[in-house]
Amino acid sequence: MSLVLAISNCNGIAISADRRVTQDPVGDRSALLLTDNERKLFVTKSGHAIANVGSHVLKSMKSSSSLIKDTIEQMTPDMALSDELLTLKQAFTENAFDDAYIILIGVGIDNGQQAILSMNIKDEYPTAQTNTFGYGAYYRGDDKELKNLLGLFPIDADYYPMQESVDYIKFLNRTIAGLQRYSKHLQSISEECDVLIIDKYGTRWETPPKQL
Repeated sequence: MSLVLAISNCNGIAISADRRVTQDPVGDRSALLLTDNERKLFVTKSGHAIANVGSHVLKSMKSSSSLIKDTIEQMTPDMALSDELLTLKQAFTENAFDDAYIILIGVGIDNGQQAILSMNIKDEYPTAQTNTFGYGAYYRGDDKELKNLLGLFPIDADYYPMQESVDYIKFLNRTIAGLQRYSKHLQSISEECDVLIIDKYGTRWETPPKQL
């Protein structure tokens, strides 16, 4: 699995994605750590960000990351965020196994409006995860521990400075990875994550991916 976190507020959007890929347990075999260097967060030609969680290996024996990179390369610079997600959905529908669980998360600014959108590749259309102002906090992936943690320590991130948003999602990623490390839960999230910022000044990496 994975963990993707996003905050959209009056100062812009911050999104993170961890780097771990694991092989699910089979029978009495434990889960296998494959890498802590995978890329799950990407920038489109329109300056949007796309992240994914879920199944990693496809029918063609390509990775989800490879498919996303190849599909983004074919996109045009004027695509809306929803159209980018639908294009990726089609690519995954053609390449994923029938029982694959894959969630796509997109964030960006279209026509001056900030947005966080998400969709399962079996959904017809993306779903908005922000309010009418384009603000909201969203997370997907291996998030059971995160739901419990946020239930105990709720936040209001609508007015966080951008640095605070970045620090917070990195803290959450690091904390959930640490809790997994010292528990009996599947260790599916890496402590390090890639972080991207989108605001009125453009799209830029705060923590760039190791694999470009």
